[in-house]
Amino acid sequence: MKQVIQRFTLVGLLALLAGTLFAAAQQAPPAPGHLAPPPPPPGQHGPPNPVIGMAGPALHELGLSREQREQIHVLVRNALEDEFGQLLEAFGEARRALELAIWSSSSSEQDLALASQTVAERASQLEFARHQLAREILDLLTEDQRAAFQQALAEAPSHPGPPRAPRASRGPRGGPPSR
Repeated sequence: MKQVIQRFTLVGLLALLAGTLFAAAQQAPPAPGHLAPPPPPPGQHGPPNPVIGMAGPALHELGLSREQREQIHVLVRNALEDEFGQLLEAFGEARRALELAIWSSSSSEQDLALASQTVAERASQLEFARHQLAREILDLLTEDQRAAFQQALAEAPSHPGPPRAPRASRGPRGGPPSR
């Protein structure tokens, strides 16, 4: 039973961080010859920043002073150029190794468990670094801003994108309905 709980916890962490990496990839410039994704509709924000996550839209709505915005940008930029960037790269490498192990016919359960454990360790390191950054950002906010920020986070949707159509109205493989 303990192994089942550990595996579900690991899968949850992997899903969370895969979403973070997906968001990071969405913010990268398009490859030559490829079109950039369309901007989000008015009133909606794009994918979450891999460092700030779901706090980005909440911070954006606080009406921060120019000085606060600049300080936050410096904190985020420094994090990416320093430890966080290295941790993000290490996580990406661990995630890639896990994907290769998953799709290798010669991988054993022990190989998958080891690769999964490495991903979980890298994920934990990333989240601790994000938490440290979050504390530094929260220190820049006034008490009223922190309260409004916490309220905005509590009310934020769990899925950052637009609502998905009900399953019955989607077509094969999640695409548009067949006609």
